[in-house]
Amino acid sequence: MAVAPAHSEPARCRRNVKKMPGPSLSLEVKQEGNATVVFLSGDIDASSLNDFQSAVEPLCNVEGAQVVLECAALNYVNSAGLGLLFALSRACKTNGGQLLMCGVRSKVKNVIHVLGLDNLLELRDERSRPESD
Repeated sequence: MAVAPAHSEPARCRRNVKKMPGPSLSLEVKQEGNATVVFLSGDIDASSLNDFQSAVEPLCNVEGAQVVLECAALNYVNSAGLGLLFALSRACKTNGGQLLMCGVRSKVKNVIHVLGLDNLLELRDERSRPESD
């Protein structure tokens, strides 16, 4: 009876294992005048939601926060991400500030519109500082 070498089975299994993709969202935060600009690239999804929240929520909890999300490189936002965007916008307003989303791609903008969130989120085609009240 021939016995296969012990390493042959794991090698076959290794070939079938898919590599997990890297982070689905990258963000960079910069201060521009009195506004904090967050440059988003990639997807806001289940794998990136907590990191996105951890990075942006503290910015929105500052009194008078003026937060600009630069979304030109944002490809996708899942339903939880849209809910979080609404909550962040509300937090900014509660603290006397504003959350502005600019450069939102049509695919993401259409989802926001279909869900009726375009009345609740500040969307702009181009980046500008939030308006003072």
